[in-house]
Amino acid sequence: MNRFLLPRKSRGTSSAAQSPANGRSPCKTRRHTLFALSLTALAFAVNTPAAEESVKEKYPVGPNENPPKKISLPEKQVTLIKLSVEGKGPWEIVEKTASVKGTYDTEDDTSMKYTFDPMEPGAGFDVTFTGELTRPWSADGSGERPSYELQVSGRKRLYVVPDKARVPFGEDKTYDAKEGYNKETAGSVGVDSWSITGENTTISGGTAGLNSAADADDDAKSYTVTAEKDDKEATAQFIPTAVESISAKDKTSTAEETETIYVAKDATVEFEATPKPGSEFPEDEPEWEVSASDTEEETEDNTEKEVDGDSCQVTFEDTGTYTVKARCGVDDTWKTINVFVVTFELKITDTDGRKDQEGILEVSADTAQGEKITIELVSNPVEVNFPPGYPKWNTLSPPLDSVFG
Repeated sequence: MNRFLLPRKSRGTSSAAQSPANGRSPCKTRRHTLFALSLTALAFAVNTPAAEESVKEKYPVGPNENPPKKISLPEKQVTLIKLSVEGKGPWEIVEKTASVKGTYDTEDDTSMKYTFDPMEPGAGFDVTFTGELTRPWSADGSGERPSYELQVSGRKRLYVVPDKARVPFGEDKTYDAKEGYNKETAGSVGVDSWSITGENTTISGGTAGLNSAADADDDAKSYTVTAEKDDKEATAQFIPTAVESISAKDKTSTAEETETIYVAKDATVEFEATPKPGSEFPEDEPEWEVSASDTEEETEDNTEKEVDGDSCQVTFEDTGTYTVKARCGVDDTWKTINVFVVTFELKITDTDGRKDQEGILEVSADTAQGEKITIELVSNPVEVNFPPGYPKWNTLSPPLDSVFG
C-alpha cells in the first residue's frame, strides 16, 4: 500500500548558481525556483494526512465469551493503529492465531499495525484474534484451557437501511446503501448490485417489491435484500404482510372459509386480525371495513366502529345482516366474518292455546293442575341456529312445586 511521502528538505543554492555567469538570467532562475517550491508544497498537501493521530489499543480477552467481542474503531482519520490482545487476569494466552483481511503493515498472533493512507479511502482491515487461555499455575499444560476470540474492524462497513421493513402486501419498499464505520454516521453510497430472494419478487435500484404473480396466501413472507459493493455486502429483510385470519366470538375466518356469528342488537363485538408472517402488522394496518348485507361498500348506518391496530370493536345498533372484513394492502384478499344481528323474545302458550302478553302468561292455581306450558325463544329477523346446549333455561324462585304443593 502507499506510504506517506514527506517533501525532501530543500538544498542550499550557491551564490554562483544565482549569478548571470551561469548563462541564465536572474529573472528566469526566480521563476524556476518558485515553480519547484509550488510542486513541493503540492506533494506535501496530497501525501500528508489531515490529522496526525494514532490509536493504540490493548484488549483484554476472557475465557469462552459468547458472543465473541466485536469492536469497531472510532470514525476518525488516524495515521497509525496498533492493536494487541492480552489475557484478562488471571488468564494468560498460551495458544494464539490472528487472521487479517484487508490492508496492514505488520502482524503476529497477538498484535497488528496498520497505517491509514488518505490516497486509499477504501482501504482498511478486519482482524480476528483467537486462541486459548490458561492460568499461571497450570502453565505446564494441565487444567482447563478455554478459548477466546476478538474481532476488530478498522474499515468502513456496508449497511442497508432499514435493516427490516414490513410493508402492506403489494407495496414496494426502497432501501438505501450506506458506508461508514457505524450505521449512525454512515453516508449513502452507490453499489455494484442489488438482489433479492424469492420467485415473485423484483428489485431495481434498491426498490424491492412483488410482481403481478404474487399471491397473499403463498408470498406473504420474509425475503432477503442484498447490496454488494467491491468485496463487501450487506443484507436487509423485506416482509410483505397480509391478514391470515380474523376472529370473533370463538369463530375464525380465513381466505378459504368464512364464518358466521349471531349477536344481539346493541351488542359490541371485538374482532381481531392475525398477520402473516410474524406477529405484527405494518404501521396503521390492517384496514377494517363494516358493510351492510345489501351493499359491499362500508357503511356507518346503525354501526359504530373503533379501530385499534389489529383489533376492531363494532357496536351493532339495529338488526340485520352485516359483514366485518380486514386486509393488509391493496393486493391482499379480504378476510370476512358474517354477522347476523337479532333480537330475542319469549313466546309462551298453554294447553288451551292461550298466549302470553309481553312475556307473561297468567295461570290460576285452581286450573293449572295438569296444564302444559310451552316456552320458546324466538329470534328476529332471522332464525338463530343455537349451538348444542343453548339456550340455557332456568326457573325463577319461588319454584313451581312450592306454588302447586
